[in-house]
Amino acid sequence: MRPLHPSAVPPEMIELATERRLAGDWRGACAAANVDVHVDLDLAGTAGPAEADLLHLAPDLLRWYLPRDKRSGYFEPAAHYRLGRWLTVSTPAALRDPQRLTLRLGTTGLGSGARRKSLPRYCWDFRCTAEILDQCGGADRLPFFTRAGERLTSAETAAERAIELDEAGRHVEAWSVAGFTLDSQILDDGRWGNYIFQIPPGDVARRRRAPDSNLRWQWPPHTRVPTLIRRHLAELGRSADLVKVPRNSVTLVIDVERPLARLIPKRTGSEDWDRRRRAEREEFGVELPDVPSIPAELLRRPELFEALRSGRLAPDDLHPIVHGVLFPQRHGPGPRPRDQLSLSVGVRCLGANHKVRMVDGRMVCPHTEEELARERVLAGLGGARLGCLDVYDGWRAPGTAALPEQLRRLRDRLAVMLVHGDRWGVEEELRRGLDPGFRTEDGRAIADFLS
Repeated sequence: MRPLHPSAVPPEMIELATERRLAGDWRGACAAANVDVHVDLDLAGTAGPAEADLLHLAPDLLRWYLPRDKRSGYFEPAAHYRLGRWLTVSTPAALRDPQRLTLRLGTTGLGSGARRKSLPRYCWDFRCTAEILDQCGGADRLPFFTRAGERLTSAETAAERAIELDEAGRHVEAWSVAGFTLDSQILDDGRWGNYIFQIPPGDVARRRRAPDSNLRWQWPPHTRVPTLIRRHLAELGRSADLVKVPRNSVTLVIDVERPLARLIPKRTGSEDWDRRRRAEREEFGVELPDVPSIPAELLRRPELFEALRSGRLAPDDLHPIVHGVLFPQRHGPGPRPRDQLSLSVGVRCLGANHKVRMVDGRMVCPHTEEELARERVLAGLGGARLGCLDVYDGWRAPGTAALPEQLRRLRDRLAVMLVHGDRWGVEEELRRGLDPGFRTEDGRAIADFLS
């Protein structure tokens, strides 16, 4: 995780969405955070819980937490995230589409093939924002800063030791240190059918590494796993001591009461099904299809946690709500200032260095309007183009003229603001004198984004 572009969730958006949320206007809060709302189901019998979720939805916080493409910083495209029992949020279909979200009450608008991930409540429900402490390993296990803002110097605890073992690739030991008995011998037990990893019996070293290799995806806050499981089941109105966490070729079966975790091969189409079902009943007292499933992402330490530990993210990069939860004794982060964009460019024109500036919403250069009009006609007849004319035409009609590099960067910065819906940043540049007639590289105007 890295700091977001200042336009991704601008401070004005957070302020306006918060103001509307506190006034009980959840639709207005969503509109302020560029979230479109669709109702896909009849709320009969569910109106109370669903309305409570909507009234406590912090759409700006949701926007801040949602996974993003690591290179561009835009939302992962065409993704659907389940928010509790009633809500689903979807990202734009393509990577560089305007970064508006779609919130659905119900799921009928997603289509039968839509794959949904689960998003923890602390990412969007204002009542639950403190739960990120459990997801990170507990309030006393934030190893990046103490209340005074200094790095922890206390003795290692089981939780911190488990984290260190995970980072060293010793995942089985990490579970053990955190108080779990982790049984991986089932992987080599013939009762479970074909050995899913296809490791030759003679390759002892690979077989020894198999459990660690198949746990490296998890990286949970080990000591808080029972709490996280019970919380998720309670939200679904269920309770169970035994749950499963499916992942690729293995399934992690967790008994939260003992506590015991067992790593087993997933079912395959080529095994003896009767033998497999019998093995499941002998081992767990029930067949695994009847065991509640927990999404893997709900048991994983947040990327935020790792980014803070490594220094890739500083406290002041956090959303104000997250900052208040993780660092309550520190002063809250101020708005991250946007860089002021340069509204002038030097250009080679008629053998001289000219400067083209944007003033009061128009371009100003050392040529009169009549000169520019005459040169545009001559260029249309095949004559050489003025450098200043390239600036004018390239700014308003990409592809018709070679826009100088400095103005291309300015155009791209404005495009990022517009894609994120940062109308405040764009309005600030317009007040400074930006010429509003520019087009993005694909020909879109300001109005195409802000309408």
